Amino acid sequence: MLASTIIIIVSAALFVYWFRYSCVLILNTKTVQSYAADVARSRQLQFLEIQHSLESGGAMAYEDMRAGLRRDYDKISGLLRSGIPQQNDEESDAYVLERAMLGMSFRWLNVQYAVASKFSERIARKALVEMSQIVEHHANAFGEALAAQRC
Repeated sequence: MLASTIIIIVSAALFVYWFRYSCVLILNTKTVQSYAADVARSRQLQFLEIQHSLESGGAMAYEDMRAGLRRDYDKISGLLRSGIPQQNDEESDAYVLERAMLGMSFRWLNVQYAVASKFSERIARKALVEMSQIVEHHANAFGEALAAQRC
């Protein structure tokens, strides 16, 4: 009984570690051309201003940043769900999994921010930074899909 409990706890911990590491790897992958700024400008998304404010220690309140990131995430997720065609089915399937993983990560970071904002400004800020990177990644993916559609 004790061995089973230990195996379950260790397995769960390893899964969480794998999940977080995979999300960080996805976010650190850079594309040849970034479309995020163009998408942000054309779709009136705030994530770039929020990233700049987080980097420079700007005057924007963390709670306002969180609300802006949630709005941007909802907008860009809706655009991605609208069915922009991908290059091929295999690429589309891979991106669906990637998007689902980043979506779960975004929701977890939202919860993490809510808890951490009461105790640690550093952890809350880190959660906001990663949330903005997720929105940027999705915006870039949307821009890539639009560019591929035009070709």
